[in-house]
Amino acid sequence: MLEGALANRGGLTGMALKTGLAMLKSGRPDVLERGAARMLPEFAAQLQPLFERFQKEGGSDFTGFLKKNSGETATVLARTIDQLMSTSQNATAKSLYAKFRGGADKDIAAMVPEVGRLVQKYLA
Repeated sequence: MLEGALANRGGLTGMALKTGLAMLKSGRPDVLERGAARMLPEFAAQLQPLFERFQKEGGSDFTGFLKKNSGETATVLARTIDQLMSTSQNATAKSLYAKFRGGADKDIAAMVPEVGRLVQKYLA
């Protein structure tokens, strides 16, 4: 998901993000998989209140619900990433994240539909 989002980024920021990810992967090829394994349980826990609200509203499409509430969803995801990055032992990842955190909200919000599809897949 992250690689797909970065592939669509243009300009200097996109180039810098792609270079940073390439640096991370050159040092640890499984960095994305390890990061996802670390973050997914926390994402699930933080999305739980949204899912409960979705259920209370009688929703049938969690992806659509997250898209409709994309600002709130992005905030939850960003806060979770911030917390996890603050305890990361990977200095390169922490440094890269700190440099680009200011503009990350827009990128995270753009990934909300994909997060919704991923969660919905495991709900079925």
